[in-house]
Amino acid sequence: MTEPILGASPTAETTHDDGPDDVVLTDKQEKLLNNMFSGDDAIVVTAMTEEMYTRYNMNPDRTDQNKMEHIKRIVQQQYRRTYHAGPPTKQIGYEEKARRKKEFLRFLRSIEFSTADIYRLEIQADYDELTGALRPAAFGLRYERALQNMPEGHKGALMFIDLDNFKIVNDTHGHNAGNVVLKALVEKINESIRGTDALCRFGGDEFMILLSEIKESTDKMTEKHFTAKENMRRTIERIFQNIAELCLIEDVSEVGKYKVVSTNDSEVDEKDILYRFSMSVGACELQLQEGEKPTLDVIQSRADQGAYTTKSEGKNGITFITGINEDSTLSGETEIYQDSKFQTLKKQETIKEKMTSLKELNPPERAEELVKIIEKALDASRAMTGDGKGEDFPACKNVKLNIKALAQSISECYY
Repeated sequence: MTEPILGASPTAETTHDDGPDDVVLTDKQEKLLNNMFSGDDAIVVTAMTEEMYTRYNMNPDRTDQNKMEHIKRIVQQQYRRTYHAGPPTKQIGYEEKARRKKEFLRFLRSIEFSTADIYRLEIQADYDELTGALRPAAFGLRYERALQNMPEGHKGALMFIDLDNFKIVNDTHGHNAGNVVLKALVEKINESIRGTDALCRFGGDEFMILLSEIKESTDKMTEKHFTAKENMRRTIERIFQNIAELCLIEDVSEVGKYKVVSTNDSEVDEKDILYRFSMSVGACELQLQEGEKPTLDVIQSRADQGAYTTKSEGKNGITFITGINEDSTLSGETEIYQDSKFQTLKKQETIKEKMTSLKELNPPERAEELVKIIEKALDASRAMTGDGKGEDFPACKNVKLNIKALAQSISECYY
C-alpha cells in the first residue's frame, strides 16, 4: 500500500498551530519538503492533488477531469497562501529549514481542511439529507457504472418502491412520524442489499433500488440450483419481506416521539401499531443485450408502471415486468403479500370484458352481475386510496375513474 502524504484524517479537533520544531516527517513528506527547497512547485502540487483525490475517495462515479482540476486549483491556492520559501537554494541554515518545515506543515493542514469541505459538499449533493439515500442524479451515475461492470451472464434488476398509505401517517401523526418511517425504511433496505447495489430516494415516499451482478447459484444444503433470474426474484422478495415486518409505534419514553419496530417483537401490542409498512413495488429485469444498453429512463418507467399495477391490484405486493406486448404495453405478474407469504394473482378480466360477457344473460341475472362488478370496482378504489378497513374512507379520484370506465363500458356494450 502506498504511504499517504498525510497522517490521520482531519477532524473537528484538528488545529492550525505550527507544531514543535522537532516534529518527525514521513519519508514521503521529507521528499516533498526537499522538492519545495529545490523550487519544484509543480511536483508538490501534483502529488498533493493526487493524494487528496484518493484520500477522500471522491465519488468514484464522478471520476472526471473537472474535479481533479478543481482540487488542483485549491492546492495551488493554499500553496501560495501558506508557503513562502523564497528563492530556491541548496544551502540553507537550520533556522530557515525549521521555518520552511513549519510552513510546509501548515500547508498540509490547510489542504486537509479545504478538501474535506469539498467532500462534505459532494456528500450533500449526492445524498438525500433526511435518509442518506442517493439522490436521482448520483443514482444515474451509479446505474451507468453498474452496466459497465456487469459480467456476461449476470443479471440485474431495478425495483421501484411506492410506500402505501404514507400520506395517512403524515396527516394523522405529523411529519416527524413520517420522517421516522422514511429513515427506518432506508436503514432496513441498506441492511438487505449488498455494497454493489444502490438505493435512491426518488421523491417523497418513492424509492428505487438497483440490484446488480446477480448470478446463478446452488444451495449447499439442498443442492438445489437457482438460475440468475430465479435469484433475482428471490432477492427482491427477501428485501420486500424484511421491510414488511416493520411497523410504527409511539415511543413512550418521550411525548410526541415515534419509533419503528418489528411486528415479530413479542412486546409489540397490535393496538399500539400506528402504521404497518406496506409497499407497492414494480421490478424490471436488467440484462445487457448484444449491442443494446438499456437507459435508466426506460427501465425506471417500466418498474414505475409495475408499481402502479401493484397498487391498482390492491397494494402490498410486487409486479414483475416480464415482457412487452405487441401493442407496446407491458406484461407482468403480480404477487400480493398476505399472511407472510406471496400469492400470485391470476390475470383479471377488464371491466369491458366482463360487461361484454353479460350480453348472454337475461335482464335480472345481468342486473345482479352488474351490481357485483360495481361493488368490486368500488372496493378496488378504496384499496388504492385508503387503508381498506372502513367503508367511509373517501375513494376520491380513483372511484370516479372506475365509475367513468364502467359507464363507458356500459355505453359501448348496450347503447
